[in-house]
Amino acid sequence: MNALEIKENLLSKKLLCSFFGHNLVIKRNVTPNFREFECTTCHLELTNNAKGEKTFLTPHLRDVNETLFNFYNKRHHLV
Repeated sequence: MNALEIKENLLSKKLLCSFFGHNLVIKRNVTPNFREFECTTCHLELTNNAKGEKTFLTPHLRDVNETLFNFYNKRHHLV
């Protein structure tokens, strides 16, 4: 694939999600209250924030989720 085909493919996936909405699946359970989601169409990654709303999964939030995951597992002896 050349760069133009990749750009058109990505644009068409974004258009599908903008018209019909994202098809989110749970990618990882961080804790019982925090999860990471991924769109199966455009591969957009989302996570919960402190209010329970879905926000974009930034590198900072990815680090926060990883720390929270490790702390939760140590606390509950899951590792």
